[in-house]
Amino acid sequence: MRTHRAAAIAALLLLATLYGCNSNDRTDTAAEQSARSAARSADEAARGVGSAAEQAGDTIAQTADNIATTAKVKNRLMTTGKKLRWDDIDVDTSGGTVHLKGTVPTEQQKKIAEAVAAKAAGKEYTVMSHLEVAPSAP
Repeated sequence: MRTHRAAAIAALLLLATLYGCNSNDRTDTAAEQSARSAARSADEAARGVGSAAEQAGDTIAQTADNIATTAKVKNRLMTTGKKLRWDDIDVDTSGGTVHLKGTVPTEQQKKIAEAVAAKAAGKEYTVMSHLEVAPSAP
């Protein structure tokens, strides 16, 4: 935004300086046109930078949301109190989806993990379970 203002101010100062010169001179008229063109280009470039900054901000916000959701799901899996073997479950969140990967010893624990993850993630996230049931050795 500051770059945009600075470019616009510089272009206006250049126009004001050129306007004060003899406007009948063709060189001044060409210079004025060049200054206007430069000001338009600077304005378009500043808008492009602003748009890129806005997109970067959106990406950072989405990444922060993903990290927070992953942490929330992991925390709930660890503290569920249902003797869930959470240490073999990997949680990753991206693009509005929580992915559960790893192994659990029973189908019941798989269902518990999926339910806990869905509740922790909330309605704005989808839970995709890639959990495998692999009974532990006795």
